[in-house]
Amino acid sequence: MAKKLTRLTSEEFDELVSNSRAEDATHTMARAVLVDGRGYAEVGHEHGIERQLVYQAVQRLLKVGDTAPATYTYTGPPEMFAEIDAVVEDHRGRKLLTAEQFEDALSQSGQGEQMAAISRAVLVDGVPPITLAREHGIARHLVWQAAQKTIMQKFDAATASTRVYKGSPAMFEAIDAIVAAYRKGKTEAAGTPAKPPKKSRRKAASA
Repeated sequence: MAKKLTRLTSEEFDELVSNSRAEDATHTMARAVLVDGRGYAEVGHEHGIERQLVYQAVQRLLKVGDTAPATYTYTGPPEMFAEIDAVVEDHRGRKLLTAEQFEDALSQSGQGEQMAAISRAVLVDGVPPITLAREHGIARHLVWQAAQKTIMQKFDAATASTRVYKGSPAMFEAIDAIVAAYRKGKTEAAGTPAKPPKKSRRKAASA
C-alpha cells in the first residue's frame, strides 16, 4: 500500500519554510506538492528535474518540521539576555515581545494602525512574515521593516527583565543551559542552592 502523502495548509507550510535554509526554488516545488497536492513527477517535469530529486527536496524540508518552533517566555536580569540573544541569532530563532512591551514600543514609533496590526502579528503572535505578506498583498521586506526597524528598535532590551523567544528545541536547550549556568553562579556566590530556570511556554499562534 502506498504511503499517504503529507498535506499541509498554507499557514503550516509558511511556518515550516520559515525555519528552512533551502532556496526559494525548493520552497516553490515543495509548496506545489505539500499544499497544492501535485505529484512529484508533474512538479519535476515543470522544473526540468527528475521526480526523485523533487521527492528528496520535499523530504529534507519536512525534516525541518521534526524540530518545529515553540515559543517560551523567560524572566531574569537584563544582563543575562545579552548572551541568550546571541544564541537565538545563531539558531535563526526569533525575538518576540510581550503584549505590554509591544504597546510601549508602538507608542514611541508613530506607526499607523494597519502596519501596527501587522507588526503585532509578527512580534507578539509569532506569525511568519511570509504569511502576513501574502495575506496583505505586500512585499515580505515591508513586513520585516514594520516589525523590526520600526517597533523593535524602540524596545529597550537593556532594561527588560522578561523576554520572549521562538525557535527550535535545540535553541531552547542552549538557552536553558545559559540560564542555569547564570543562576548557578549567582546562587553559589550567595551561598544558596541553585534554582531551575524560570520559563513558561506560550502557544505559537497560527496565521
